Amino acid sequence: MNIILTESQYIKILGESVSNEVKEKIESSETLTRSIVQDLKKKFNLDFSFLLTWGAVLGGFIGPVSKYINGKYPELSTSDISLITMGVIMTYFFNNKKKLSGLLDLIKENGLVNEFDDALDKAQVLKDAFLEFMRSLGSLTSSIGNMLAYAFLIPILPTLVGMTQSGVSEAKVQFILKSLLGYVGVITSSTTLQKIIEKMLNRFSK
Repeated sequence: MNIILTESQYIKILGESVSNEVKEKIESSETLTRSIVQDLKKKFNLDFSFLLTWGAVLGGFIGPVSKYINGKYPELSTSDISLITMGVIMTYFFNNKKKLSGLLDLIKENGLVNEFDDALDKAQVLKDAFLEFMRSLGSLTSSIGNMLAYAFLIPILPTLVGMTQSGVSEAKVQFILKSLLGYVGVITSSTTLQKIIEKMLNRFSK
């Protein structure tokens, strides 16, 4: 039996699929940040719980770095990876010299200096590429710090690229916004985020 969908039904189904995919990736970013924080608390009694508010942002940025380090250095333990990735997070997102100094001491004590330097290099490449991309969209943010606050978008960029293959509509944009704002509403306004998403979709559709 053939099932014929109306255009509105197709958009709704596609939109819900995209919405679920976005939610999964944001939740994965938050889970990564949470696991790093919990691991450091358990293993080294370090309290980074204040970072959990920014879980989606930090996980979005550190995810590719963590994956890279895991792949290149499979002999590293979970705690080793947590130390390295938290060092990267504190280097790029927070100006807390005391906490960063403590992390660097532990990284040195555990013989992870070379791996940490490698992670920093990878993070710098990611940061430069993302900031250049954000700048290319226009004057949406006022500083590098503000642009990094949109790092939660990094994992969903492939989803946005895929969306453009079937055409961009206001309905699709709204599905994505609804998915994102439930997790990052404290970071940005819906108006600003909508402008960014629309600019990204327009860029990918060219």
